[in-house]
Amino acid sequence: MTRKGVKQKIFVGVSAMAMSLMLVGSYNIVTYANELSEGYVVEAENDANDITPHSAIIEYRYKVEGTKLYRRLYNYTEQCWVGDWEYVGEGYVKPDM
Repeated sequence: MTRKGVKQKIFVGVSAMAMSLMLVGSYNIVTYANELSEGYVVEAENDANDITPHSAIIEYRYKVEGTKLYRRLYNYTEQCWVGDWEYVGEGYVKPDM
């Protein structure tokens, strides 16, 4: 087989694959939801009050004493403090009201 014949077969094969992919890509499938029959009731599995977080919500709370800024972790899930107050820095200026 000549070199020209191999190139032509590769070109025809790649073209056929490209055309088939274009045809498959343009095929649309439309689906519709089923309507509920009479007497069928959908009930919620759980109420909004039943939702509980899997991990604790812990964030920093801040306080200012004079010009010194302190922070401390607070557990909002259990509503208790975590750790001690940490000194963050100085230079806090109280805004004028």
